[in-house]
Amino acid sequence: MLAPLEQEKDVKLILDSSNDIASEASTADLESFDLAKLQPKKYNKLGIYFALLSVIATAVGSTAWKWDPNLPTYELLIVRSAVGCLASYILMKQSDSKTSLRRLFTLQNLIVGLLGALSMITFAVSLLSLTMSESTTISATQGIFNGIFGLVFLKEAYPRSERVLGLICFAGMILIIKPPFLFGQGTLLENSVSSETLPTHIAAILCLISVIFWSLMQIIIRGANKKNNGFAVVFQTNLLMGVLCAGYLTIKGEFQPLGADGYFISSFIGVTALILTWALIKALEYEKPSVVGIVSYCGIVFAIMADVIVFHTLPTLTSTAGMVLILGSCLFLVKRAS
Repeated sequence: MLAPLEQEKDVKLILDSSNDIASEASTADLESFDLAKLQPKKYNKLGIYFALLSVIATAVGSTAWKWDPNLPTYELLIVRSAVGCLASYILMKQSDSKTSLRRLFTLQNLIVGLLGALSMITFAVSLLSLTMSESTTISATQGIFNGIFGLVFLKEAYPRSERVLGLICFAGMILIIKPPFLFGQGTLLENSVSSETLPTHIAAILCLISVIFWSLMQIIIRGANKKNNGFAVVFQTNLLMGVLCAGYLTIKGEFQPLGADGYFISSFIGVTALILTWALIKALEYEKPSVVGIVSYCGIVFAIMADVIVFHTLPTLTSTAGMVLILGSCLFLVKRAS
């Protein structure tokens, strides 16, 4: 979920500010020009609030997802996608009555929707084998990927200090993932009895892949020349997630009934997913991916609370050490951002 760019090195903001001011100032006034006006703009509060809403919705939805690990994974995702498609389409029509189904299937929407769908599926599967705090800490490394992808695709600055912190976060990731060649054979989460449960290191790698997909989705949304209706992205994400899950179950040849509890939980998760995706899109309208990413670090606090209060579990010592490295890097970045 990226470290903020150094203000004095944010060339893009300086150029934007100078262009705005130059349009108002004449050539004769350049010598008396106030250099303070060239300072980067302050962080947008609406962007921060929307990013925080996305984090809270993520924590609530993840808690609901882990509530009953016996429910079939992909069947839940299909129902959730149906709820998300219906809700996002209704909200989209209310916000823009001229939007048609044909306009939903643009190349940009399809790419963003596919990345979002793959991210949600891999995260949902990995979450069954990880604690909330472990999965959320891994998700917090999204800021690092935002910095890398922002540099590669958007040509945004990625200072050396942030790269060093990225390496520290990577070390923390190793402690959480616990690859077998360093820590021995991976184990299963003790309180999980789901048939979808994976070895911890495999689940952690899946969660990391989910982060990469989600970061790429943010970069594409941020860098798009044409801003589409945010609900169109939510619609495509849910639609493609349902299609991918249905295709997998069709190939597998096995569909399991959900029951009343399954339909309720999947519908509830669909609503929280709609809120978190919409809030993230709104946040990216007001702030850079780097700033949105740094707000997501507070999700670790909500995750630890859910582990202790709801699931009565705590991460292992090695996972805790990895979290300390990642969280320490994040807090350092927050201090610089402030």
